[in-house]
Amino acid sequence: MQFKAVIFDLDGTIINSLEDLCDSVNYVLKNHNFKTHTLDFIRMTIGNGMRNLIRDSLPAEYKSDDNMVDACTAELKEYYLLNWNVKTRPYDGINELFSFLNQNNIPLCVLSNKADKPANIIVNHYFSDFSFAAICGEKPGVPIKPDPTSSLTIAKDLGVNPSEILFLGDSAQDIITAKNAGMFAAGALWGFRDEKTLLRAGADMLFEKPIDLIPFLENNK
Repeated sequence: MQFKAVIFDLDGTIINSLEDLCDSVNYVLKNHNFKTHTLDFIRMTIGNGMRNLIRDSLPAEYKSDDNMVDACTAELKEYYLLNWNVKTRPYDGINELFSFLNQNNIPLCVLSNKADKPANIIVNHYFSDFSFAAICGEKPGVPIKPDPTSSLTIAKDLGVNPSEILFLGDSAQDIITAKNAGMFAAGALWGFRDEKTLLRAGADMLFEKPIDLIPFLENNK
């Protein structure tokens, strides 16, 4: 199989942002005198967009309160925009993988359920040395992963058949997105979810480290 483009998830795939996300959620919860959460709780909750992250983090009696969810989501986005890079770091090997893709003229894309503005800020901050064909975060009116709309839009803009795109992510949402779009679903074992979760979602292949993709892509180009 020849891969003509690669789409990456953001959180848990190319950056380890868990602690900054956890601190940001807990900041909002503390403001409302709500119970805060552990890293493990946030690790298993991340991936469905900031609004769902807040909803899942609120006390049970507020989960269905849209006004509270909206208010806390706005607070989270505001705080996170100012505190996204306190502890966040790229994963080892990502720069080498991105260099390989750029050097081989394989389009490099990022698709995240994080809000579009911080997604672009973060990618451009940590990976300014690389060229991206697309950086897409959550946008109003566009369904988030695992809906395939955004990934298929990327494929169309690139002029690449979805079956010729490798989609790499660390969550079930990413694997299901790839499957829904007809793309090769690659699982990142260094991220926030475990092997069983990725296999259950239907991953075509799992990778232990980012640099493990380089020989795989070399053999499929």
